[in-house]
Amino acid sequence: MTGNWLSFSGNAAEANQVMDAYAREMGMDTARFENLRDNFSPVSAIATLLQDAEKHEIVIINEAHHEPRHRVFTRQMLQGLYDRGYRYFGLETLASFGSVDSLMKAGHYPSLKSGYYTRQLDFTARW
Repeated sequence: MTGNWLSFSGNAAEANQVMDAYAREMGMDTARFENLRDNFSPVSAIATLLQDAEKHEIVIINEAHHEPRHRVFTRQMLQGLYDRGYRYFGLETLASFGSVDSLMKAGHYPSLKSGYYTRQLDFTARW
């Protein structure tokens, strides 16, 4: 959660440091990913994913909660997915339990104030 809170306050670099330290503690160092670095080359992620989306019925995008750029990336893909016929969008951030969102709890549609991580979108959209 510290990484998330640092990210929300605009300290993305510090959030990454916290999360990297946690990953090392958990034994998830980057050395085991050398194969990716050595055997693959970068491509335009959005163009490639949208091209692949034409062959599938569902697209699932994973994101790190402490990394606002992942939410910006997803937001950048939405129009392209819509143009390819995608009409449903699921979010982990939405919930109808506890005090997370009283409108969602009452069975209404989400609003711009719904969710937890999505509240950062106004901030990250400026990046």
